[in-house]
Amino acid sequence: MRYVTSAEDARKAMQEIVFSSPKPAMTKTRHGLGVKKRLLYMVSDLSDLNHGRGVSRRRVLEECQEVDIDLDKAKRFLNQLQEEGQIIEIDDKLQVVPEV
Repeated sequence: MRYVTSAEDARKAMQEIVFSSPKPAMTKTRHGLGVKKRLLYMVSDLSDLNHGRGVSRRRVLEECQEVDIDLDKAKRFLNQLQEEGQIIEIDDKLQVVPEV
């Protein structure tokens, strides 16, 4: 921890810390992770709106169209989320698996 005597010194010290920290490596999946997370939240929210009974894949894809998410990408990420066990499909309804 560094101690400074003025607000200006604090600002300069903070700039030094920020500019000296290493930048995180860019990954190829950076954008994809955002879409994947949005889809997970979308399934969760639509499921909640449906009183916890799950939501159809068709409804999720309609929602994706409304927010300009590419449908092929959405389908691919929904399949990935299912393979990872983050969402499940019961009676053609998608539901988020609760965290333990």
